[in-house]
Amino acid sequence: MRGMAWLLGISAGLGLTLQVGMNAQLRKVLDSANLAALLSFLVGTLSLVLLIIVTRTPLPDREALGGIPFWAWFGGVLGAFYVASATVVAVRSNSRISGKTSAEQTTSTPVGSESVSARARRSSCRRSA
Repeated sequence: MRGMAWLLGISAGLGLTLQVGMNAQLRKVLDSANLAALLSFLVGTLSLVLLIIVTRTPLPDREALGGIPFWAWFGGVLGAFYVASATVVAVRSNSRISGKTSAEQTTSTPVGSESVSARARRSSCRRSA
């Protein structure tokens, strides 16, 4: 099971790099980062609906949905912000930036920020314990 988690993580990282290029192409054709992000999310949503149907995942009841903290619903907003902003960055940084291609730049900056944020959270949790 641990090997599967590693494989999924590596696949997700590779997919993220590919997604940047795909969304940048959508933005060029549609001439809008917002429309490109929306189209990307629509295809992703349809894919997830299909996955739920195929895996026969039971849907939560009202009580389970009501138990979700209000802030947890904003994960989708952050995801949409990431996709839309990465699409803008990828198209605008089409040339090399500091020796990196636009896909490398677009994925390495958020991943680096995420690493710093995780380290800060871990440090604050240790101090409060």
